[in-house]
Amino acid sequence: MGTIFKKNGKVEGKSLKLMIGTNLIAFILGIVATILILNGRIDTTNTISKLSKTLTVRHSIEKYYMGKIDITAIDEAAAKAEVAVLKDPYSVYMDKTEYKSYKEQESGSFVGIGLQIDQKVDAVIVAGTIDGSPAQKAGILQGDTILKVDGKEVTFTTAANMIRGLENTSVVLTLKRGDITLDVKIVRTKIITNPITTEVLESDIGYLKFPEFDTDSSIRFNEKLKDLQKQNIKGLILDVRGNPGGFLDQCVYITSNFIPKGKLIVSMKDKNNKETKYNSVGGTAIGLPLVVLTNAGSASASEVFSGAIKDYKAGTLVGEKTFGKGIVQSILDSYLEGFSDGSALKVTIAKYYSPKGYNIHGIGIVPDIAVEYPASLKLLPYAEKNDPQLNKALEVIKSKIK
Repeated sequence: MGTIFKKNGKVEGKSLKLMIGTNLIAFILGIVATILILNGRIDTTNTISKLSKTLTVRHSIEKYYMGKIDITAIDEAAAKAEVAVLKDPYSVYMDKTEYKSYKEQESGSFVGIGLQIDQKVDAVIVAGTIDGSPAQKAGILQGDTILKVDGKEVTFTTAANMIRGLENTSVVLTLKRGDITLDVKIVRTKIITNPITTEVLESDIGYLKFPEFDTDSSIRFNEKLKDLQKQNIKGLILDVRGNPGGFLDQCVYITSNFIPKGKLIVSMKDKNNKETKYNSVGGTAIGLPLVVLTNAGSASASEVFSGAIKDYKAGTLVGEKTFGKGIVQSILDSYLEGFSDGSALKVTIAKYYSPKGYNIHGIGIVPDIAVEYPASLKLLPYAEKNDPQLNKALEVIKSKIK
């Protein structure tokens, strides 16, 4: 998912989508110039010069092409091409259908197979699977590379939409796992995306696992945390293995439970090097002995959380190195931003930095205590295996509460 930036429920940032007709290029450029000036884009001469070829090609097609012209298809293709040129796997133009699917997953439930994906270099990889999902039951593993969906090659932009479909229909994923290529057929079902799970281990140690920082996860997280605290836990193991990230505001609220009020949790720097800081709002578990479980599927917002915990020594990180995504995206989808047809643009707007000033993009966070997860155990459901990382976390938390 990545880290998405929202503030007060509204997406920050502006963009412009130009709807071009058959008017003369000079007239069009005049309108564009006016819009750019009104939006504070002062360098209109340079901007218009860069836009002129796109406008000229579009105008020439409409004026001379003798075949049938699908204006909507041209607009969609042009939008996707513009973003693709950035060569940033996290900046994506989503058409109406794709954005609808994206919002369904955000909402807490959707029809699919329960697969969380991310991108590393030029590959679409499995960041994790939702507990109890068809993907988990089929044995798909974190780190698998998705080569094809139903026999068609995929990109990070197209994979999620192709994997989803109608309930009770099947989809075939072609995966690469090490040197092995395999096809896995899975039946789609309704997926609950954020089933936060808790348990009290050995009478006084709380365990809390949550798979995503989605739109209201901080509310549900706090409820689960309070439930554990009512059971008089003396320490907490927080599991963000396979958590691909989510909304930055939710991450800040959740992290605040463990960091004193007013302390810096994360800072962002945009393309103009403007810095925005996010401080703790305070919480109910400051000082509670804490262990955080991480792995290569812990990405983005999970790394914001883990980075703050590590920098302040508010807990101990146990497991494997995290994914390494230190950039933030904003979703532009409003009418004022030019997206009036249900489409949206997810675009990288900033780098983020831990309280000590570290940006971990392409690097990841090394845990305080490294524990590798044996490949022989990965195919088994969590309830049926001896989890070495969790066992180490238990050992560490016990040492903290003695």
